[in-house]
Amino acid sequence: EWPIILILYWRNVMMKKIELDFDRYDRTLISLSGRKFGEKTYNDQVAPYIEKQEKVTLVFPDKIEVVASSFVQGLFYKELEEIGLNSVKSKFTIESKVNGFAQNFWGSLD
Repeated sequence: EWPIILILYWRNVMMKKIELDFDRYDRTLISLSGRKFGEKTYNDQVAPYIEKQEKVTLVFPDKIEVVASSFVQGLFYKELEEIGLNSVKSKFTIESKVNGFAQNFWGSLD
C-alpha cells in the first residue's frame, strides 16, 4: 500500500499533498513517537514523492491525536540537516482534523 499523493498547482507553485498511512504498521495507533519511526515514515512515505523546492502538505489520519517530538525530529531529520528549521516550516504544512494538532506538532520542534 502506498500513500495517497495529490499534486496541486497554485500561482505556478507545485504543491503536493501526501496522506500518511500508519495502518500498515499498527491499526490501533493513536499517537506517534520515536525518532527511528519518524525516519522510517519519511523514507517510506515522504522522500520518494517530493522534490527539493516544492511545497508539501502532510495529512495525518484523524485517529492520530498526538505526536512526540522524537517522531517529528525523525520525520524531518534529513530536511532539518539540509535546509534548517525555518525552511522546513515554510516547505511543509501539517494537516489534521484533530484540534490543535498542527500547532502541537510544530511546537515540539521549538
